[in-house]
Amino acid sequence: MLDPLLFGQDPTPGIVSVHADLRGQACIWRRENDVLQLERVHFRPWLYARDLADVQHLGERLARNDDTAPLSVRELPGPPGSLRYLLSAQDGKQLRQAVLNGASRRLGHRVSSLHDLSSYYHVGAVEQYLMFSGRTSFKGMTFNDPHRLQFDLETTSLTSQTGRIFMIAVRDNRGFERILEARRALEEPRMIEQLLEIIQDRNPDILENHNIAAFDLPYLLGRAEVHGLTLNFSRPGGPPGLWQVQDGRSSAHWACAVLEIVDTIDAVRRMDLPSAGLKAVSKLFGIAPEGRVYLEGDQIAATYATQPALVRNYALQDVEEVDALAQRVLSPSFALAQMTPRPYHRLPYAGPAMGILEPMLVRAYLNAGQALPGPQPGAAEPHQGGGLRLYAEGVLPRVVKADVASMYPSVIRVERIQPASDPLGVFLHLMDHLTLLRLHHKAAAKRGDPGEHDAMQRAMKLIVNAGYGY
Repeated sequence: MLDPLLFGQDPTPGIVSVHADLRGQACIWRRENDVLQLERVHFRPWLYARDLADVQHLGERLARNDDTAPLSVRELPGPPGSLRYLLSAQDGKQLRQAVLNGASRRLGHRVSSLHDLSSYYHVGAVEQYLMFSGRTSFKGMTFNDPHRLQFDLETTSLTSQTGRIFMIAVRDNRGFERILEARRALEEPRMIEQLLEIIQDRNPDILENHNIAAFDLPYLLGRAEVHGLTLNFSRPGGPPGLWQVQDGRSSAHWACAVLEIVDTIDAVRRMDLPSAGLKAVSKLFGIAPEGRVYLEGDQIAATYATQPALVRNYALQDVEEVDALAQRVLSPSFALAQMTPRPYHRLPYAGPAMGILEPMLVRAYLNAGQALPGPQPGAAEPHQGGGLRLYAEGVLPRVVKADVASMYPSVIRVERIQPASDPLGVFLHLMDHLTLLRLHHKAAAKRGDPGEHDAMQRAMKLIVNAGYGY
């Protein structure tokens, strides 16, 4: 029995990918007995608003409490200061444009993005669908149940403008393994086409690599453009294309409508390790393959000219390490995807409070038909965080560390500390259930019980500790 506030109210298992757009069209891919199925559904795009000032210009075109109308508003119960109006539409782009037009009139200058307005809560189309439907990814699945594929490029330089790809190593978690080669420059376009054919034929749910967002995909796209090729990872039934999503990060990530593109370097960077490089991290975690070949980056192309077999072995060991690293560092994000109404590829770098806990809270209020809580009138200043004191510097002998297990969530639960703006009590409910589930999985991991208990307890620890600050 899955708790609906924690896992969403829809228990549909086996969802491996969701694509949705602001027209209200959603495609859901599910694996059932390792057979892929596509479901198409229509949903109604929505956003929360604090008031109706920016949609007054719609007049009678804005219907009341009519979820079949082109544009509609529903007033929801909630305390003062809350976002009491749920705006929805048959076409989400039309809804957003209506709000932006009204805001531009009200403010006297052009407003081009909802991000510039503080009186709204809005998320992307996929998150809208997941929050409204109560669905999440990977329910009833373990980390290796989805079809995961890794590929890695070997290139003659660091940029696609000055070099080319001469080798691509590919493997997946179903036993497939292949080396693609272009010993001569004129063979490169056919090698890229072979990679696309493999991805089409193997039909994976997840693409993985280390630094795939900043290196492999930009390089592959650059070389494809040189040869007039179009990169399309799409499976039948899904819209084609590959696009960048900035998503508030210093560097963009890549998204595709029909599968998840996940970068292991995102999860590694959260660990604050001495190095985020694949070889260093693999050594640190003890996952480097036996007989690992090590080559300096600027020597790989030259080595290939004289010892191609050595470089082939090196490249295959790269993707083998990526697979092992993904199982080590991405499993908490995989566990969180079963609870959080967000795409899997966003979770390795999402903030645990605003990026994971808050979507769960919003989902609960949306499905309860309640106004979204906002700042309360006369609210106190925000808490400033923990206090730190430095009493000594240098090398300190006889150091003792005292660790209180699950201190923050335990204080919250025992003292029943919750936001004053949470009338449904969702926050405490989540803290209670996440803490208890975390302790259950932690004990199971210590006993060595079968299952991904360590990943689950680490994922839940991330959220409950973030709950204190949130």
